[in-house]
Amino acid sequence: MDQTRAAAFASAGPSLAVRWWRAIRPHSLVTAVAPVLVAGGVAAHDGTIRPIAFILALIGVALLLIGVNLGNDYFDFRSGADPPIGQGQRPLQAGVLPPRWFLVGSLIAFGLGGAIGVILAFGSPPAILPLGVGGALLGFFYTAPPLRLGYRALGEIVVFLLLGPGSTFGAYAVTTGHLALLPVWASVPIGLSVAALLHANNLRDLTEDARSGKRTLAVCLGERWAVREYVALIVGAEVATLGLALTVTPLAALGLLTIPRAWRLSRGAKPGPIEGRLLMRGTARLHLQLAVLLTIGFALGRTLS
Repeated sequence: MDQTRAAAFASAGPSLAVRWWRAIRPHSLVTAVAPVLVAGGVAAHDGTIRPIAFILALIGVALLLIGVNLGNDYFDFRSGADPPIGQGQRPLQAGVLPPRWFLVGSLIAFGLGGAIGVILAFGSPPAILPLGVGGALLGFFYTAPPLRLGYRALGEIVVFLLLGPGSTFGAYAVTTGHLALLPVWASVPIGLSVAALLHANNLRDLTEDARSGKRTLAVCLGERWAVREYVALIVGAEVATLGLALTVTPLAALGLLTIPRAWRLSRGAKPGPIEGRLLMRGTARLHLQLAVLLTIGFALGRTLS
Protein backbone atom coordinates (compact mmCIF):
# COMPACT_ATOMS: atom_id res chain seq x y z
CA MET A 1 0.00 0.00 0.00
CA ASP A 2 1.45 3.40 -0.94
CA GLN A 3 1.76 6.32 1.48
CA THR A 4 -1.28 8.12 0.02
CA ARG A 5 -3.62 5.17 0.66
CA ALA A 6 -2.16 4.62 4.14
CA ALA A 7 -2.73 8.29 4.97
CA ALA A 8 -6.32 8.02 3.71
CA PHE A 9 -6.99 5.09 6.04
CA ALA A 10 -5.32 6.92 8.93
CA SER A 11 -7.56 9.97 8.50
CA ALA A 12 -10.86 8.16 7.82
CA GLY A 13 -13.73 8.22 10.30
CA PRO A 14 -13.10 7.86 14.08
CA SER A 15 -9.66 8.17 15.60
CA LEU A 16 -7.13 5.45 14.90
CA ALA A 17 -7.26 4.33 18.54
CA VAL A 18 -11.04 3.94 18.38
CA ARG A 19 -10.81 1.92 15.17
CA TRP A 20 -8.22 -0.42 16.67
CA TRP A 21 -10.33 -0.74 19.82
CA ARG A 22 -13.26 -1.86 17.70
CA ALA A 23 -11.06 -4.16 15.64
CA ILE A 24 -9.89 -6.20 18.63
CA ARG A 25 -13.56 -6.80 19.57
CA PRO A 26 -13.24 -5.95 23.28
CA HIS A 27 -16.65 -7.47 24.05
CA SER A 28 -15.23 -10.89 23.13
CA LEU A 29 -12.44 -10.68 25.69
CA VAL A 30 -14.81 -12.04 28.32
CA THR A 31 -14.22 -15.43 26.72
CA ALA A 32 -10.51 -15.09 27.54
CA VAL A 33 -11.12 -13.85 31.07
CA ALA A 34 -13.67 -16.55 31.99
CA PRO A 35 -11.38 -19.63 32.04
CA VAL A 36 -8.63 -17.75 33.88
CA LEU A 37 -11.14 -16.61 36.52
CA VAL A 38 -12.25 -20.20 37.04
CA ALA A 39 -8.60 -21.28 37.28
CA GLY A 40 -8.09 -18.63 39.96
CA GLY A 41 -11.15 -19.87 41.85
CA VAL A 42 -9.86 -23.44 41.78
CA ALA A 43 -6.42 -22.25 42.87
CA ALA A 44 -8.00 -20.39 45.80
CA HIS A 45 -9.97 -23.55 46.60
CA ASP A 46 -6.67 -25.44 46.77
CA GLY A 47 -5.05 -22.67 48.82
CA THR A 48 -2.17 -22.03 46.41
CA ILE A 49 -2.47 -18.88 44.33
CA ARG A 50 0.24 -16.49 43.07
CA PRO A 51 -1.50 -13.15 42.36
CA ILE A 52 1.08 -11.71 39.94
CA ALA A 53 1.12 -14.89 37.86
CA PHE A 54 -2.69 -14.86 37.85
CA ILE A 55 -2.78 -11.29 36.51
CA LEU A 56 -0.16 -12.07 33.87
CA ALA A 57 -2.19 -15.10 32.80
CA LEU A 58 -5.25 -12.88 32.34
CA ILE A 59 -3.28 -10.46 30.17
CA GLY A 60 -1.57 -13.22 28.19
CA VAL A 61 -4.75 -15.09 27.32
CA ALA A 62 -6.47 -11.81 26.39
CA LEU A 63 -3.60 -10.93 24.02
CA LEU A 64 -3.78 -14.35 22.37
CA LEU A 65 -7.52 -13.91 21.82
CA ILE A 66 -6.90 -10.47 20.29
CA GLY A 67 -4.46 -12.15 17.93
CA VAL A 68 -7.11 -14.72 17.04
CA ASN A 69 -9.74 -12.01 16.46
CA LEU A 70 -7.54 -9.91 14.18
CA GLY A 71 -6.27 -12.94 12.27
CA ASN A 72 -9.80 -14.29 11.96
CA ASP A 73 -10.99 -11.03 10.38
CA TYR A 74 -8.02 -10.92 8.01
CA PHE A 75 -8.26 -14.49 6.74
CA ASP A 76 -12.08 -14.43 6.59
CA PHE A 77 -11.85 -11.30 4.45
CA ARG A 78 -9.18 -12.79 2.20
CA SER A 79 -11.20 -15.98 1.70
CA GLY A 80 -14.41 -14.11 0.87
CA ALA A 81 -16.27 -15.33 3.97
CA ASP A 82 -16.73 -11.71 5.15
CA PRO A 83 -18.37 -8.95 3.10
CA PRO A 84 -16.07 -6.83 0.92
CA ILE A 85 -14.72 -3.50 2.15
CA GLY A 86 -17.49 -0.97 2.64
CA GLN A 87 -20.18 -3.59 3.38
CA GLY A 88 -19.90 -4.36 7.08
CA GLN A 89 -19.80 -2.86 10.55
CA ARG A 90 -16.36 -4.02 11.71
CA PRO A 91 -13.34 -1.81 10.86
CA LEU A 92 -11.96 -4.10 8.15
CA GLN A 93 -15.33 -4.58 6.46
CA ALA A 94 -16.08 -0.87 6.71
CA GLY A 95 -12.76 -0.03 5.07
CA VAL A 96 -11.41 2.20 7.85
CA LEU A 97 -8.35 0.00 8.50
CA PRO A 98 -6.24 -1.70 5.81
CA PRO A 99 -6.46 -5.53 5.71
CA ARG A 100 -2.71 -5.95 6.10
CA TRP A 101 -2.78 -4.05 9.38
CA PHE A 102 -5.00 -6.80 10.79
CA LEU A 103 -2.42 -9.46 9.97
CA VAL A 104 0.40 -7.36 11.46
CA GLY A 105 -1.71 -6.63 14.55
CA SER A 106 -2.49 -10.31 14.93
CA LEU A 107 1.18 -11.28 14.83
CA ILE A 108 2.08 -8.54 17.33
CA ALA A 109 -0.64 -9.68 19.74
CA PHE A 110 0.49 -13.30 19.44
CA GLY A 111 4.07 -12.20 20.00
CA LEU A 112 3.23 -10.23 23.16
CA GLY A 113 1.03 -13.01 24.48
CA GLY A 114 3.78 -15.51 23.73
CA ALA A 115 6.34 -13.38 25.56
CA ILE A 116 4.14 -13.37 28.66
CA GLY A 117 3.78 -17.12 28.27
CA VAL A 118 7.56 -17.56 28.23
CA ILE A 119 7.88 -15.42 31.38
CA LEU A 120 5.22 -17.50 33.12
CA ALA A 121 6.91 -20.72 32.00
CA PHE A 122 9.78 -19.94 34.38
CA GLY A 123 8.68 -21.28 37.73
CA SER A 124 5.89 -23.36 36.16
CA PRO A 125 5.80 -27.06 35.27
CA PRO A 126 7.74 -27.88 32.05
CA ALA A 127 4.55 -28.96 30.25
CA ILE A 128 3.23 -25.39 30.25
CA LEU A 129 5.48 -24.02 27.49
CA PRO A 130 4.54 -26.61 24.82
CA LEU A 131 0.90 -26.34 25.90
CA GLY A 132 0.99 -22.58 25.35
CA VAL A 133 2.72 -22.90 21.98
CA GLY A 134 0.18 -25.49 20.86
CA GLY A 135 -2.72 -23.29 21.96
CA ALA A 136 -1.33 -20.27 20.10
CA LEU A 137 -0.91 -22.33 16.93
CA LEU A 138 -4.45 -23.69 17.17
CA GLY A 139 -5.75 -20.14 17.58
CA PHE A 140 -3.78 -18.76 14.64
CA PHE A 141 -4.70 -21.58 12.28
CA TYR A 142 -8.37 -21.34 13.23
CA THR A 143 -8.86 -19.41 9.98
CA ALA A 144 -5.29 -19.19 8.62
CA PRO A 145 -4.28 -21.54 5.79
CA PRO A 146 -3.43 -24.30 5.33
CA LEU A 147 -5.41 -25.74 8.28
CA ARG A 148 -8.34 -23.27 8.42
CA LEU A 149 -9.90 -25.29 11.22
CA GLY A 150 -12.96 -23.07 11.48
CA TYR A 151 -13.79 -23.86 7.85
CA ARG A 152 -13.77 -27.61 8.48
CA ALA A 153 -16.60 -27.81 11.05
CA LEU A 154 -14.01 -27.92 13.85
CA GLY A 155 -14.64 -24.47 15.32
CA GLU A 156 -16.61 -25.56 18.36
CA ILE A 157 -14.07 -28.24 19.24
CA VAL A 158 -11.13 -25.83 18.90
CA VAL A 159 -12.83 -23.13 20.95
CA PHE A 160 -13.86 -25.64 23.63
CA LEU A 161 -10.27 -26.84 23.96
CA LEU A 162 -8.63 -23.40 23.84
CA LEU A 163 -11.02 -21.40 26.04
CA GLY A 164 -12.11 -24.30 28.22
CA PRO A 165 -9.69 -26.99 29.46
CA GLY A 166 -6.60 -25.54 27.76
CA SER A 167 -6.73 -22.02 29.23
CA THR A 168 -8.04 -23.15 32.62
CA PHE A 169 -5.45 -25.90 33.02
CA GLY A 170 -2.63 -23.62 31.89
CA ALA A 171 -3.73 -20.66 34.01
CA TYR A 172 -4.06 -22.89 37.07
CA ALA A 173 -0.57 -24.32 36.51
CA VAL A 174 1.14 -20.92 36.25
CA THR A 175 -0.95 -19.51 39.11
CA THR A 176 -0.11 -22.35 41.52
CA GLY A 177 3.16 -23.71 40.16
CA HIS A 178 1.88 -27.26 39.81
CA LEU A 179 -0.41 -29.40 37.66
CA ALA A 180 -3.78 -30.84 38.65
CA LEU A 181 -6.81 -32.42 36.97
CA LEU A 182 -9.43 -30.46 38.93
CA PRO A 183 -9.15 -27.31 36.75
CA VAL A 184 -9.80 -29.46 33.67
CA TRP A 185 -13.01 -30.81 35.22
CA ALA A 186 -13.95 -27.33 36.45
CA SER A 187 -13.51 -25.91 32.95
CA VAL A 188 -16.09 -28.13 31.26
CA PRO A 189 -19.11 -25.80 31.83
CA ILE A 190 -17.03 -22.84 30.62
CA GLY A 191 -15.81 -24.73 27.56
CA LEU A 192 -19.32 -25.84 26.62
CA SER A 193 -20.82 -22.37 27.07
CA VAL A 194 -18.08 -20.69 25.00
CA ALA A 195 -18.62 -23.32 22.30
CA ALA A 196 -22.32 -22.41 22.44
CA LEU A 197 -21.36 -18.75 21.98
CA LEU A 198 -19.38 -19.58 18.84
CA HIS A 199 -22.23 -21.75 17.61
CA ALA A 200 -24.65 -18.85 18.14
CA ASN A 201 -22.34 -16.75 15.95
CA ASN A 202 -22.44 -19.48 13.30
CA LEU A 203 -26.23 -19.65 13.52
CA ARG A 204 -26.30 -15.90 12.86
CA ASP A 205 -24.04 -16.28 9.81
CA LEU A 206 -25.41 -19.61 8.60
CA THR A 207 -26.78 -18.37 5.29
CA GLU A 208 -23.75 -16.23 4.44
CA ASP A 209 -21.32 -18.96 5.45
CA ALA A 210 -23.11 -21.50 3.28
CA ARG A 211 -23.03 -19.09 0.35
CA SER A 212 -19.31 -18.35 0.73
CA GLY A 213 -18.31 -21.99 1.21
CA LYS A 214 -17.34 -21.68 4.88
CA ARG A 215 -18.22 -25.12 6.28
CA THR A 216 -19.03 -24.40 9.91
CA LEU A 217 -20.71 -27.09 11.94
CA ALA A 218 -23.97 -25.14 11.67
CA VAL A 219 -23.73 -25.24 7.87
CA CYS A 220 -23.00 -28.96 7.90
CA LEU A 221 -25.86 -29.77 10.27
CA GLY A 222 -28.48 -27.52 8.70
CA GLU A 223 -30.82 -25.17 10.57
CA ARG A 224 -32.83 -27.74 12.54
CA TRP A 225 -29.94 -29.78 13.89
CA ALA A 226 -27.73 -26.72 14.36
CA VAL A 227 -30.31 -25.32 16.78
CA ARG A 228 -30.41 -28.67 18.57
CA GLU A 229 -26.65 -28.63 18.92
CA TYR A 230 -26.82 -25.18 20.52
CA VAL A 231 -29.38 -26.47 23.02
CA ALA A 232 -27.21 -29.52 23.76
CA LEU A 233 -24.20 -27.29 24.51
CA ILE A 234 -26.20 -25.06 26.86
CA VAL A 235 -27.81 -28.00 28.65
CA GLY A 236 -24.43 -29.74 28.84
CA ALA A 237 -22.91 -26.71 30.59
CA GLU A 238 -25.61 -26.79 33.27
CA VAL A 239 -25.32 -30.57 33.74
CA ALA A 240 -21.55 -30.27 34.11
CA THR A 241 -22.07 -27.54 36.70
CA LEU A 242 -24.34 -29.86 38.67
CA GLY A 243 -21.64 -32.52 38.44
CA LEU A 244 -19.11 -30.12 39.96
CA ALA A 245 -21.49 -29.36 42.82
CA LEU A 246 -21.92 -33.07 43.52
CA THR A 247 -18.26 -34.08 43.22
CA VAL A 248 -16.09 -31.09 44.21
CA THR A 249 -17.87 -28.49 46.33
CA PRO A 250 -21.58 -27.84 46.97
CA LEU A 251 -20.97 -24.13 46.39
CA ALA A 252 -20.34 -24.83 42.70
CA ALA A 253 -24.14 -25.06 42.61
CA LEU A 254 -24.07 -21.25 42.50
CA GLY A 255 -23.51 -21.74 38.78
CA LEU A 256 -26.97 -23.27 38.54
CA LEU A 257 -28.42 -19.79 39.11
CA THR A 258 -27.90 -19.39 35.35
CA ILE A 259 -30.52 -22.06 34.58
CA PRO A 260 -33.38 -19.55 33.94
CA ARG A 261 -31.26 -17.70 31.35
CA ALA A 262 -30.12 -20.98 29.82
CA TRP A 263 -33.76 -22.09 29.55
CA ARG A 264 -34.80 -18.86 27.80
CA LEU A 265 -31.89 -19.06 25.39
CA SER A 266 -32.60 -22.70 24.56
CA ARG A 267 -36.27 -21.96 23.91
CA GLY A 268 -35.51 -18.94 21.71
CA ALA A 269 -32.59 -20.29 19.67
CA LYS A 270 -33.07 -19.58 15.95
CA PRO A 271 -30.80 -19.00 12.97
CA GLY A 272 -30.71 -15.65 11.20
CA PRO A 273 -28.91 -12.30 11.42
CA ILE A 274 -31.18 -10.67 14.00
CA GLU A 275 -32.06 -13.80 15.98
CA GLY A 276 -28.42 -14.93 16.02
CA ARG A 277 -27.20 -11.55 17.22
CA LEU A 278 -29.63 -11.62 20.14
CA LEU A 279 -28.67 -15.21 20.87
CA MET A 280 -24.99 -14.27 20.92
CA ARG A 281 -25.58 -11.45 23.41
CA GLY A 282 -27.58 -13.68 25.72
CA THR A 283 -25.06 -16.51 25.50
CA ALA A 284 -22.17 -14.15 26.24
CA ARG A 285 -23.95 -13.01 29.41
CA LEU A 286 -24.63 -16.60 30.38
CA HIS A 287 -20.97 -17.50 29.82
CA LEU A 288 -19.69 -14.66 32.01
CA GLN A 289 -22.25 -15.25 34.76
CA LEU A 290 -21.42 -18.94 34.85
CA ALA A 291 -17.69 -18.20 35.09
CA VAL A 292 -18.11 -15.64 37.88
CA LEU A 293 -20.46 -17.84 39.90
CA LEU A 294 -18.21 -20.88 39.57
CA THR A 295 -15.19 -18.79 40.55
CA ILE A 296 -16.98 -17.58 43.67
CA GLY A 297 -18.21 -21.08 44.45
CA PHE A 298 -14.75 -22.63 44.23
CA ALA A 299 -13.07 -19.81 46.17
CA LEU A 300 -15.62 -19.99 48.99
CA GLY A 301 -15.72 -23.78 48.83
CA ARG A 302 -12.39 -23.94 50.65
CA THR A 303 -14.16 -22.79 53.81
CA LEU A 304 -16.32 -25.91 53.69
CA SER A 305 -13.48 -28.36 53.01
